[in-house]
Order: sequence, then C-alpha cells, then structure tokens
Amino acid sequence: MPKEDALVPYVDADDIADVVVESLLDDKHIGQTYELTGPRKLTFRQIAKEISKGTGRDIRFNAISMDEHSKILRKNQVPEDLIWLMNYLFKEVLVEKNSSVTNDIEKVLEKKVSRQNCHGYQNNI
Repeated sequence: MPKEDALVPYVDADDIADVVVESLLDDKHIGQTYELTGPRKLTFRQIAKEISKGTGRDIRFNAISMDEHSKILRKNQVPEDLIWLMNYLFKEVLVEKNSSVTNDIEKVLEKKVSRQNCHGYQNNI
C-alpha cells in the first residue's frame, strides 16, 4: 500500500457498534456529531504487526508507490472509478490533519473504554 507514513486512529468495530446502539436508544444524541477513533494513531506497518501478533499469522506491510498500487488494481480489474477513489483517499484523506484521536466513544458510552489495540485481539497479545 502507498502512504507508508500515514498515521491512522484505527477504531474497534465493537466500539462503533456500542456507540450506534447507545445513540439509537437515547434521545440526548439527536443532532449530535461524533468522531469515533481508536485510542492511538498507527501506521500501516504497525497495524500489520498488531494483526500478526493477534492472529498468530505472519502478516507484513509492503510499501509501494501510488503508481504501483494503481497498476495492481487495474491488473485485478478494479473499476477506474474505484481506483480514482482509492487514490483520492490516499492523497487527500490520509493526511495529518485527518488523524486526530478523540474520546467521543467514551463520551457517548459515559465510561472508560479499555481498548488495548485496534482489532479486538487484547486477549491474545
């Protein structure tokens, strides 16, 4: 994947689900906007390492250029509009200004959330 140095505040899907349930059940969330993030920012290389530890499988991150990435997608017959979108996301979205960490999950759930990592493997690491 391109953007080797991108820092992403990965979020646990279970945390997203808990926030969705709470937001649907309590009217105090009507009209509110929440930015759900994980507890820390990780690079693609770091997240591959965490997934590798948690699953017991050898998972590695290989940095490639945007051009190489696009060529691989074309070779695998990914539609051009999706290739454009992926390039846009790598160039415009995965930038420092979009990688903040919030406590909105804890704010919505009104409790401290114990998220040791971003993929629910805390029992395995």
